Amino acid sequence: MVLVLIPLEINESRLILNVSILIQRLGLRPLKFIVDTGSPKTFIGATDSVRLGIDKYVKDSQEKETIVMGKTSMNLKILRNVKIYTKSDENKIRTFDLPRLGVVEELLMADKNRQVVMPNLIGLDFIKENDLSLHYISKENKAYFD
Repeated sequence: MVLVLIPLEINESRLILNVSILIQRLGLRPLKFIVDTGSPKTFIGATDSVRLGIDKYVKDSQEKETIVMGKTSMNLKILRNVKIYTKSDENKIRTFDLPRLGVVEELLMADKNRQVVMPNLIGLDFIKENDLSLHYISKENKAYFD
């Protein structure tokens, strides 16, 4: 078995996965995802959704889901059959299929006076679906999926 390492960027104690995401009719778009093992779902935040035009693409989607993270409830529109591309440690392209990808539609805060900007998150669904292991080596300031 050949071990393929997917390096993660470490930025302000966050693990970041740099990808290109392929969405039908929108093409290939670059995105950064924070790896969050506390999130059950992988999703694109509202800011990047608007920036990349994804919000208009999913506007009429009837498939929705609500998830709760802490005191925040998020309505997600669901994109189906998305491909995510990233580079391995050997600079080879690695493709991941994501059957369902959430797009943050609306945040419902317990405190209506607070505004929250949700980043793009890689959740446990992505890690499990692609049978990945997450490794963080603090002494070397290195992190990767394999």
